[in-house]
Amino acid sequence: MHDEKLVKEVRKIAKKALDWIVDERPHIYADLFTALPSDAWLMQAIEEWSKDKSFQKDNYINFVFTDAAAMVEKTYKKDEIIFDIGDRVKSAAYILEGSVQLAKDDYAGNKIIINHLSKGDTFAEAMVFAGAEESAVRAKAIEESCILFLNFEKILSTCSNSCRFHKKLISNIIKIISLKNLDLRERIELLSKKNLRERILCMLYKAKLNSKSSIFKIPFSREQMAEYICADRSALSRELSRMKREGLIDYHKNTFRLI
Repeated sequence: MHDEKLVKEVRKIAKKALDWIVDERPHIYADLFTALPSDAWLMQAIEEWSKDKSFQKDNYINFVFTDAAAMVEKTYKKDEIIFDIGDRVKSAAYILEGSVQLAKDDYAGNKIIINHLSKGDTFAEAMVFAGAEESAVRAKAIEESCILFLNFEKILSTCSNSCRFHKKLISNIIKIISLKNLDLRERIELLSKKNLRERILCMLYKAKLNSKSSIFKIPFSREQMAEYICADRSALSRELSRMKREGLIDYHKNTFRLI
């Protein structure tokens, strides 16, 4: 009898308290409210309360993830190295803003661009997941970029409650790694082409498919494009000019059209 009444009263008060903490406090005390994460007890309490349907509100859940994110966000200036070849990388990275270039050096010291990543992309997850001792690539900010680092040890160690948010996070990471494996296969296909023209066409065709448009942009300068397809810059420029004269492609700077 008293239990049901008490539960309803506690639920009512708890919900009122949460609404104040999550929605009103940041505005009322804007001068005191910073990006620092809240106490762990509050984040854990929201996680527990979310099991009750009446507490399954997006602003509660977003509060947990937004606060947690503040602990691992970092901003990098243009051309700043995020991690270098040989560094030990312990966290996967998610690009909140900006763009990142992944590259490595060959035996002669020539740079090879592995990938160009933008907002919403992730990197280093496969390396961390595999437990690699050292990074084989260099990650550099192409412009001012905000990166969210995710501690893989905590992500892969499921909590005792087996919460649905944690399961969804692990599922998303597995999906990301699988998609990147497909990207790697496409890159191997590109580099296996017998000559420069075939590599250029392979790269441009993939860019066209990704853009879903007959006119598309690539995220590379000529030098970067040469590094990406493992070619000499001068040879690349000559071949592009020949292909344009032959009516295979048209382009202006980094905007292309396959004919």
